[in-house]
Amino acid sequence: MHKTLNFLLSQKLPAIIFSALLILTPSKALSDAIHLPDLGAPDLSLYTPEAEKKFGQAFTRSLHTEFKLNQDPEINDYIRQIGHKVAMHSGQNREFSFYVIENDSINAFAGPNGVIGIHTGLIKAVKTEAELASVIAHEIAHITQQHLSRRYLYNSTQGTTTSVATLLAAILIGMVDPNAGMAALMGGQSLNIEKQLKNSRQHENEADYVGIKILYDAGFNAHAMADFFGRLADESRNNEFQIPEILRTHPMSTNRLIQAENRANNLLPLKINPPSEQLSLIKIRLNQLNSQRNWHLTRTKGELSKAEHCYQLNTIELTKNNSSIKHLNCLLKASNEEFTHPLYTNLLLERITDLKIENKNLPDLTIYEDAAIKMAKLHDSIYTQRIATSVFVADLFIQNQRPTQAIKWLSNHKREKYSFALENKLAEIYDLMGDQALAYLHQATAQQSIFNFERSKHFIDEAKRINDKNNGTHNEEIQKFLTKYEDTFKKLSD
Repeated sequence: MHKTLNFLLSQKLPAIIFSALLILTPSKALSDAIHLPDLGAPDLSLYTPEAEKKFGQAFTRSLHTEFKLNQDPEINDYIRQIGHKVAMHSGQNREFSFYVIENDSINAFAGPNGVIGIHTGLIKAVKTEAELASVIAHEIAHITQQHLSRRYLYNSTQGTTTSVATLLAAILIGMVDPNAGMAALMGGQSLNIEKQLKNSRQHENEADYVGIKILYDAGFNAHAMADFFGRLADESRNNEFQIPEILRTHPMSTNRLIQAENRANNLLPLKINPPSEQLSLIKIRLNQLNSQRNWHLTRTKGELSKAEHCYQLNTIELTKNNSSIKHLNCLLKASNEEFTHPLYTNLLLERITDLKIENKNLPDLTIYEDAAIKMAKLHDSIYTQRIATSVFVADLFIQNQRPTQAIKWLSNHKREKYSFALENKLAEIYDLMGDQALAYLHQATAQQSIFNFERSKHFIDEAKRINDKNNGTHNEEIQKFLTKYEDTFKKLSD
């Protein structure tokens, strides 16, 4: 995390309350005083489409370098699956990117150029997949309605000189600490607070109105948005000190809830798809792998399906220092019977790899390995945008001392989007094989995927240096990379 931000939070000083939803822009003096994260583009002061793209890249880079992202490929796959399913119905042919923030607060945010963040606390708080999709649809609507650029344009007409970079950096601060002091936020501003709040309420109502239609078109229950926000409001009504962050950054009123419910009522009845068990499994995974051993689902243990209970038992095994083959049979059964998602297969792959790491005197696991690899091939051919299966297969091959097969699998299942984890995994494998030049090359590629161009330049320079010492073994691969990103590196030197 950014050093100045770390200092800010450790000292519990007032920070910026900001999201793309409750947008109260800080004065330049205040921004300078608290050292907002540097988004690397101070020369851009107008919110043009070109500027939005550059700020989206800077925003993505800052998320990866200064904040704690949840790196579990399974959890990220799930959120991205829901996110892109909803985004397909936004009515706009634009790019969206979804990231999971490791933060127990119930919150979400929309940044520039379609970047959307979902807190792990929100995933734990929703009761249905439709509720999760409703929050995502709300954030997508903030983007399609251009609330960020409209806020900036409004501020510019009111005489404030706040730059777009400061405005976006404030999103990042507010993402970590949205409870920061309002008085400090507003200090030194000339803007009318009442007008800003009015605009913020207008944007929330717009995001509800548009978001509910997006949610409905994506096949989810249109009432889920009002249900979720209404339940949170009810739960926090008697305790103002435990108001969920999402109600602070997304101001909620009785009138807004009524409007949301009316909007849903005005849509034609929809045949709702049966609920998926994926949310239950993801919530189990989030909690058990964070060592919350006594956590349980909103349903009692007896209300879990056998397969869900098996998944929970096996995630508990992953957290043990000396796990056993106990519960593998039920996981194998669930993997063979479930074709609508790869979560059971992926956990089976994880368990086998973990057992081989932890235990030297194991019974033969061939039957489990063969079944897991067979199902993994099927899932990777069906779910072409998910990366978790590829990562877990590669880990198993690495543990079996078959790095070449791990590389082949990852290379055959590369993704254009969200390639950061796969490229880092390839770098890890080449490093284990002693091929430092290719390890650095894949690290450079990983950094390109999150728009960290300076870091990418460092890694490719290291790849070139080592390759030259080794008589140019990888000249072709390195030159291909340099040609692909020639313009990017040229801009760095300008």
